[in-house]
Amino acid sequence: GLAQVRTNSESIAMLRGEAASERELGGLWEHIRRITWETMVFDKRYTFVMSLHSHTEWFLSLVILVPAYLQGQLTLGEMRIGQSALGNVKSDLEFIINSWRTLTKWRAAVS
Repeated sequence: GLAQVRTNSESIAMLRGEAASERELGGLWEHIRRITWETMVFDKRYTFVMSLHSHTEWFLSLVILVPAYLQGQLTLGEMRIGQSALGNVKSDLEFIINSWRTLTKWRAAVS
């Protein structure tokens, strides 16, 4: 990279290797740009999925529990217990989702 060019600048100049060094640095720069772009795309998708996930408890309560309550199949207390159970399931899934980012950072650092 740049440190290698700085260290070997005299040798590069004497051997007229400017073009080769420029191509190598250009390739490295394109690699950095590609990784940055892929990271941005992933973060955008991750944020979208997390925003959907944040509303699942409310949505599932509305779709599953409220109709049963309105039909008289559930009491208000049973509906609140169901909402609490959905909240517990959601928080368990959040542990997996939140750990995923940490695990991918660890994997990237190790490999």
